[in-house]
Amino acid sequence: SPPRWVHKFDGLLQLVKGIDRLEVSVPIIKEQPQEIHNQAKSKVSAWSKPYAEKVYELQQAFQQKAASLKRLAERLLDYYCPKCEGDDEITLSSRFKEDPPCTPFRRLSNKVARRVYRTVSKQVKTLRKEDVKEYVVTLIAVLRLTQYSTS
Repeated sequence: SPPRWVHKFDGLLQLVKGIDRLEVSVPIIKEQPQEIHNQAKSKVSAWSKPYAEKVYELQQAFQQKAASLKRLAERLLDYYCPKCEGDDEITLSSRFKEDPPCTPFRRLSNKVARRVYRTVSKQVKTLRKEDVKEYVVTLIAVLRLTQYSTS
């Protein structure tokens, strides 16, 4: 017969056998952590892929719309305020170069302000001094445009 002190471990041995049987019938976690990580990653990727594709499609559509609106605005500007001989593109300051998405719109805005100002300025120069009312109205328009473009 085994020594007495061996009987002290009988309860623990029974517990270990019970845990082994439980693990066989109800497996806890048998995969390696890297496998679990890869499975979770693939499930999340499969779940989020349609949404990411939709966001990408919407982004592309927005960029196309913005580009076509910019082209339309430039065509309208060229039609209503044609380019003059001395109308060169002014380089943007370094502050604007740091924000590329807004740069085309700032460039267009500056172009509109320059051309409208130049057009109104030409009209003011061609006014006859006898027609004071039209001169004052045009002068007020120039002042408002200047105030708007500086704000």
